[in-house]
Amino acid sequence: MTQPPESPSHRRRADLLLLLTTLVWGSTFPAVKASLEFASPFVFVCLRFSVAALLFCGVFPRRVATLSRATLRDGLLLGLLMAGGFITQTIGLGLTSASRSGFLTALYVAFTPLFQLMIGRGLPRAGVIAGGVMVVSGLYLLALPEGEPPTGLLLTLTSGLNAGDLWTLACAALFALYIVAMDVLSPRHDALQLTFVQLLTTAALAGALAPLLETPRLNATFPLAGSILYLGLFASLMAVFIQTRFQRETTPARAAIILAMEAVFAALLAAIFLGDALGLYERIGGGFIVIGLLASELTRGSDSAPDRA
Repeated sequence: MTQPPESPSHRRRADLLLLLTTLVWGSTFPAVKASLEFASPFVFVCLRFSVAALLFCGVFPRRVATLSRATLRDGLLLGLLMAGGFITQTIGLGLTSASRSGFLTALYVAFTPLFQLMIGRGLPRAGVIAGGVMVVSGLYLLALPEGEPPTGLLLTLTSGLNAGDLWTLACAALFALYIVAMDVLSPRHDALQLTFVQLLTTAALAGALAPLLETPRLNATFPLAGSILYLGLFASLMAVFIQTRFQRETTPARAAIILAMEAVFAALLAAIFLGDALGLYERIGGGFIVIGLLASELTRGSDSAPDRA
């Protein structure tokens, strides 16, 4: 389905709502970290997305009852990509360091325009590419272990990729494919119905793989229940709907740059609420990401046409 070009005001609204989504995701790190004390990772993901799907059924029962085969098919594909990103990231994090995992995951910012080109959607504008370079540089600095020089992570990355790094690279590729597939598929369907299928697919896949990839563990507590409810409602149901509904009004490369702000919000919120001090390189890295976002945004006005084929 060919969509009419979105107006600048619509694209600006989409960018702001995607930015809100990254703020929500950035706020989830303390909740997820605390929750994993009571539940194994795949069990936790299954519960989080199951709650989101159940909340959806309670609020929008008619949307569930009128799902079409086409929406089920495309929602299943998007759900598999999203779930695959979560799963490969979880496996990789258990086999490599947190700093390497954080940086390699964020390479979806670089992969997204490549996949966009491969499916014939065209290269992003020069400003978006420059913004992506700035964002990747900023994420690199944010990923540096505390007290390590800027060359430290680069040297460890180039010294040889381990199995965890390869799983994490697969995660980055899957998230990039998810962003590009969302750009192609979401305009064809009702955003709410497509959201529900993604949530249900992720919950089902995580639940099915839990006994195969981990020793399932669950210790039901009130803090865990509160965390799952918060993450299910805001970080899953609301966030996935916003991306499904509004990413279609921007472009894949720009969406990837905006979503990379999650790392900045996570660092800032950790500093505010957990007392984690921001080092010099973290401050510079955060600044690079913001500059990259601004570069992508400010160059949009030079051409009224959206940067897609």
